[in-house]
Amino acid sequence: MTTRTLTTFAHPLALALLTASCSPAEADKPPADTAAEVVDEDQDGVSIADDCDDADPLLGDRAEDADCDGVPTADDCDDQDPASTTRAEDADCDGTLTADDCNDEDPASTTRAEDADCDGTLTADDCDDEDPTSLTRADDADCDGLLTADDCDDADPASLSRTEDADCDGVATVDDCMPDDPSVPRVATWTEVARHDLATAPSTASWCDGAWGGQGPGEVGGRTAWLMSSDWNSLWVPLPFSDSDDMLAIEAAMHLEPGNRSGNLAAMIDPDGVCHLSQHGVAMSYSNTRCSEGDTDCLYVNTRDSGRVHSGSAAGLFGDWVTFRFEIFRSDGLVQLKVDDAIETCFYASESDLAGTHMKFNANTSCCSERPDLGASDLVFETGM
Repeated sequence: MTTRTLTTFAHPLALALLTASCSPAEADKPPADTAAEVVDEDQDGVSIADDCDDADPLLGDRAEDADCDGVPTADDCDDQDPASTTRAEDADCDGTLTADDCNDEDPASTTRAEDADCDGTLTADDCDDEDPTSLTRADDADCDGLLTADDCDDADPASLSRTEDADCDGVATVDDCMPDDPSVPRVATWTEVARHDLATAPSTASWCDGAWGGQGPGEVGGRTAWLMSSDWNSLWVPLPFSDSDDMLAIEAAMHLEPGNRSGNLAAMIDPDGVCHLSQHGVAMSYSNTRCSEGDTDCLYVNTRDSGRVHSGSAAGLFGDWVTFRFEIFRSDGLVQLKVDDAIETCFYASESDLAGTHMKFNANTSCCSERPDLGASDLVFETGM
C-alpha cells in the first residue's frame, strides 16, 4: 500500500484572523478609552472616598472637615480630633468653654473652676477667691489684708501692722511707752509676797503727821482705808523684798477728790534724816489743780536723779478709787507705771534711784485752806519671773 502525506500551506493573513477570533479574554475587554465609574451614593457631589458619610448628604467633604465631626475646619479647634471644642463655644481653643473660661481670648488664662473670681490667682493661693481685689497668700500669708512686709506677724491674722505697732511687740504705738523698743512694755509672771488692806497701818509702817495732824483709818470712797487729812501727811512701809529679787511690783489703790490737793505714791525710797524728806526713789503724783506751769488734771513721774521723766493726764481719776502700779526691773533699771492696768509710762531709772528700801504715800495741799483727804488702800507687793 502506498501512503500519501498531505501538506497544507495557509496564507499568513488568514492565520492571524483565525487566531484573533478564537480568543475570548481579549473579546471581553472594554475599549481602551472608557473611564472608571464614580460612586456617590448620597448624591452630595462628594465621592465615597472623600465623603465623611456617603449615606448622609449633610456630612460632606473631608477636605473641609478632616475629623468628620460636622464642624468645618475653620470653625474647629482641632480638626484632627472629633471630640475637640469649637471656636463658637471656646474662642481661644484652650479646651475650656467660654462660660467656664476667665479669658476666652487667652488660652493661658485660668478657669473659673480653679480661679472663681478670675483674678489670675488660683483658689488655693487666693486670700478671697470671691474678691478679685483681694491679696494672695504669696504676699499676705495670713490673709488679714496686710502685705507680709507691713505685717508684724504674717502667720497671725490678729497681729497688728507695722503702722499700728512700730516695734511689733504686740502693743499699739499709741499705747506703747517705748514704741521703738520691742522688749518694752515688759511682761512677767507675778507672785504675791505681801498684802495690806490699810484699814489699819501695817505693823512695820511708820508715819509723819503734817501741818495739822490727822491721818489714820477712816471712811473714804465707800471703804475703810488709810485716810490722810493733812498737808504733808506721809505713810512709810518697808519693802518685803530681798536683794536677790530682780523684778518687783508695788501696787496700791488711791482715792483723791478734785481741787487744790495732790496724792503721791513713791517706790524704792528711803527717809532722809527726817520723816518728811526722802532720798532715792521713783515717785508718781497726781492732782486736779495743784499742778505746775498752769496745768490741770496732771500726772507727773519724777526720779531723784533725773527729775521729771513723765507728764501725763489725770483726767477722770478724781472722786473714785484708782489703782497705781510700779513694775521695776532691777537688772536694767526699767520702770513701768500702770494706771488701772493700762501702761501710763515707762523709763529707765538709775541704780541710785532704785536703791531705797521703802515705799511711801504722801498727801499735799496748800496749808491750810483745804484738806487733802487722800485715801490709800489695797497695798500689794509682788515679785516676778
